[in-house]
Amino acid sequence: MNFFIGVLGPFVCSAGGQFFDRLPRKARALLAYLGTKLDQPVSREYLGDLLWPDRELNLGLHGVRNSLAAIRASLGEGSSRFIAGTVTSVRLTGASVDVDLLERCAATDDLNQLQEAANLYRGDFLLDVRIASEPFQDWVAIERTHAHDLAQGVFERLISAQHRGGQHEAAIRSAERLVTLDRLSERAHRLLMQAHAYANRRGDALRQYDRCAKLLWSELRVEPESETQELYAEIKRSSPDTRAHRSAQSTLLQIEPAAPRWPYLTPKLVVGLEPIRYLGEDAAQNVMAERLTEDLVADLFVNVDGVEFVRGTDPEGSLQSLVRAERREVDYILSASAQPASGDHLRLNVRLTEASTSAIRWVHRFECDIASLLNLQTELTREIAGDVQFALVVDSVRRSLASAHEIHALDECLTRATAALGDRSTPAATNEAQRWLLGALGIDLRNVDALATLARTCHHIASQPGWFDHATSRTALDIGRRAATRALEVAPGNAEAECFKGMLYSSSGELESASDAFDRAVEANCNLAIAHAFGGYNAAFLGHAEKTLPAIERAIRIGGEDRRQSVWWFFAGFAELLLARPERAVTFLGKSLDRNPDYSTAQLFLAAALRRSGKNDEAERMMALFKANFRGYERHAFSSQWLSRSRSPVYRAQILPVFEELRQLGLA
Repeated sequence: MNFFIGVLGPFVCSAGGQFFDRLPRKARALLAYLGTKLDQPVSREYLGDLLWPDRELNLGLHGVRNSLAAIRASLGEGSSRFIAGTVTSVRLTGASVDVDLLERCAATDDLNQLQEAANLYRGDFLLDVRIASEPFQDWVAIERTHAHDLAQGVFERLISAQHRGGQHEAAIRSAERLVTLDRLSERAHRLLMQAHAYANRRGDALRQYDRCAKLLWSELRVEPESETQELYAEIKRSSPDTRAHRSAQSTLLQIEPAAPRWPYLTPKLVVGLEPIRYLGEDAAQNVMAERLTEDLVADLFVNVDGVEFVRGTDPEGSLQSLVRAERREVDYILSASAQPASGDHLRLNVRLTEASTSAIRWVHRFECDIASLLNLQTELTREIAGDVQFALVVDSVRRSLASAHEIHALDECLTRATAALGDRSTPAATNEAQRWLLGALGIDLRNVDALATLARTCHHIASQPGWFDHATSRTALDIGRRAATRALEVAPGNAEAECFKGMLYSSSGELESASDAFDRAVEANCNLAIAHAFGGYNAAFLGHAEKTLPAIERAIRIGGEDRRQSVWWFFAGFAELLLARPERAVTFLGKSLDRNPDYSTAQLFLAAALRRSGKNDEAERMMALFKANFRGYERHAFSSQWLSRSRSPVYRAQILPVFEELRQLGLA
């Protein structure tokens, strides 16, 4: 009897040709989870916590027993072939699971296998199974992202294989499906454009570009990437012959997987710069204003990513001449004026104006002592550049929501952000939460909840290897710290804002500043468990790993059943590994994985701890599990997160042997 479980799209389950469509909801959820852990024993206690997190342990175990009974009843006498159970664990074996088959085919170039894999993907992971359980929802979000990424890779390989086999019409259909997976993916739109060109449908290829450009503008207020524009120009100027087809094919085969994009933190905007005007009569101060202008321009170009800055070409530097001469579409105009203030002070007024409406979107006044201006000039221009970046990020989202008629009340924006984020830290959830948090700040730039939570999401980005490139990480750190600082300006002593600011400082290697921020957070609220936990983790990077475990134990006593305990136990295991106590590290990292079996970072360091304990076979199995869960992890990610983060000679002497263990286990 064949037993099939389908979790890609609506849940399906069949055995011997008979479909079981009347299984209770939680029995389907249980079967889906066991299907993704095929042939692996899963703790009954963990399953109870996954599906009944709000119940006492015995009631959760009772729920597991009832769900297993329902599954066995549906399978009939052959259930023992597939469901193996002990007093403490359950294992699913002998079944065919679509996501497992998809994963096996994801790396092949065989056309038939790729087509079979593409047919398996019927939609988002567990599309119709909804359980009111935060742990279950977290797990679904992780698996959904993983399956979605697998499917994208399968379709890209399938399109290439279809072109190589001359199946150009089939490649168009596959590319159309790829676009439906992520309609904002320019890579998918380029593949569809190329497929049309290769099938001698030049007009369809050009129309696909127009659809892509309109979609990007309406959703994100951005223009297509240069690669997309170049492909459009190439197709437009090419005659519809085989040369154009070969060109499209060669471009197709060169496309590389792209890193996750963060459209709300790095919007594609064009900002026009006007020179700083001096309103006084002192010629020397006018020269100083010119120097300020040049310094500000340099800081904007160097420190603000994702934004193009342009300047006027006439002697006055007028933006109007630039727009008329080059027909540039400027989104905003940044202008400033300097004037004498009381005493020997200089006052600088900076404005950000929306070019299409002339509406002032941000204005700020800076004042400093003229005598000390030369020493403070660099600090001043960097402060202005940071404020401009923050204002652009907030207002670009406001414009995007307004163009899509999605402007909502402040409370609704915050509610949507909370719903998107929850306790999860996936790229999709973080991106969506940032959208609504920035929308809330577009309504009220002084809202402490929005500012503090935005800082939290920026820490998600900066602390997750594989989510970002260097520029995005830097942007997240800058915007997150600025958001936390603004929250503290509005609400001095806000413990969460201090804590999130400390977390961002720690991620960027500013460990002493992080330590001070965590101390202030604990002083403001001694019961803020997360501040104790991250303060202890930060201490390890400062060379004081012996302080980590006591801090984690305090956090756990205070936090009770906080689901972040998985992260906190990882911190403890990490510190014990630094202290060359691998057996204790294995214990704490095991506790971390008991609470979150899919926690990739804990898997990575547990592999090192097992190897240092002499358990080489177990270490290799754990490293294989890590690699399966965290594809694309690279050595430089380890360096940025753990090797180069601290200059402490004590810490570096502790972490280098750990890295060597991981290198021996095949860390890429």
